Order: sequence, then C-alpha cells, then structure tokens
Amino acid sequence: MLIAPKATVTINNTSSGWIVADTVTNPGGEWHFVYQNLLLPLEVTVEAEKRLDDAAPDREL
Repeated sequence: MLIAPKATVTINNTSSGWIVADTVTNPGGEWHFVYQNLLLPLEVTVEAEKRLDDAAPDREL
C-alpha cells in the first residue's frame, strides 16, 4: 500500500498493491490492484514519523 495523497507517483516497474495519490503516471511499468474484491472491512493501523535528513526535526514546519 502506497499512501501519498499530495504526490505524483510514477510506476516504472511491475508491482502490486493499492495506491492513494494525487496523480499516478505509468510510462511503462505494470501495476496489479490486488484484493479489490474484499467483502469485509479490513482493519489497519498506519504509523508515520516525520524525518528530515534522517533525523526528527526540532519543530513542525
């Protein structure tokens, strides 16, 4: 799963999963949307950490 709602995602290789993006471009890759027929809700937990040059910034921008 790739979650980048404000980004442009470019697919250059074959892969699979789900993409959430502002724009998706595909100049030659192959993407397979798997599990599109799930009948039950899937509970997930998403965690993220803001990093700048591999360090946590001192303040929010």
